[in-house]
Amino acid sequence: MKHLLFFFLIPILSFAQISDSKDITYEVGAPYPVVDAYAKLYFYQEGDILTFKAKKNEYIIQKIDPQTLKFKSVRNYKNLPKGHVFEAIKQINDKIYFFYSLVEKSSATEQLFYKEIDFATGKMSSETTRLLKTKQKVVRYFYGSTDFNIRNVNKFDVTFSNDESTIMVKYRLKSKMIKDPFYHDVIGFYVFDIEMNLIWNEEVEMPYPKNKMENVDYAMDSYGNAYFLSAVYKVDYNIIKLSPIKIDNTPHLELMKVDAETQKLSNIKIGLEDKFIQSAWIYESTKGKMVCAGSFNSF
Repeated sequence: MKHLLFFFLIPILSFAQISDSKDITYEVGAPYPVVDAYAKLYFYQEGDILTFKAKKNEYIIQKIDPQTLKFKSVRNYKNLPKGHVFEAIKQINDKIYFFYSLVEKSSATEQLFYKEIDFATGKMSSETTRLLKTKQKVVRYFYGSTDFNIRNVNKFDVTFSNDESTIMVKYRLKSKMIKDPFYHDVIGFYVFDIEMNLIWNEEVEMPYPKNKMENVDYAMDSYGNAYFLSAVYKVDYNIIKLSPIKIDNTPHLELMKVDAETQKLSNIKIGLEDKFIQSAWIYESTKGKMVCAGSFNSF
């Protein structure tokens, strides 16, 4: 049975002394041309360095020798399908996965694909695997980060459990009535094992209208259960204009769980009514327990 631990800290200002730079040894490599890319990611494995850089319709994979700090190889890839969208690149255990999405115009649905990148050679596989296909269009995914600021990811968000045994993909379906204040968002969840075999999937309707709740953070455990924290506001509605009015800008937190076996949604309220929560996040500890942590101010 999973246990949930709560840690909320009162913010304080602290100072720490930085160790003398003489205690640190480092080496500067020779300069090399900079790739003007909108996304740059760096990976390290068994003493080897790999960089991935994304430009418009072009991807560059570089291998760097950690001893000489010189390039061992540089490969460019421009042959991905027209209209594709780069979603994510993830290192899970000893594999690197490149994820991209593609709209199927004939059915107005979305598809998520992946390719493997061989760390040893720095080559992207010529084989492509379709991971999932949605039932309707997906919108760019917005949700609150740990400090309640809006974070923008692409259409699909890829995360994995602490022990890297399960992988979760989530997305948000496009509302058929964008201006409907009573519309409940529908979040899609796909959970896979380490070999990318599907464990379960479900499109889950949120328990509150989209204008009343803000999903703050997501996590999953090694059993494939999905969790997310939600800030829930008190909202009234102007019946004539059908517009939402927040009557209290101080939300309370609720923990939502989608059960891996039943795919049912459950939620519990986190009792911190007399506190103003500044930040909150949820994660799985190394001991397999779900931890909810954050900071608050007292009113």
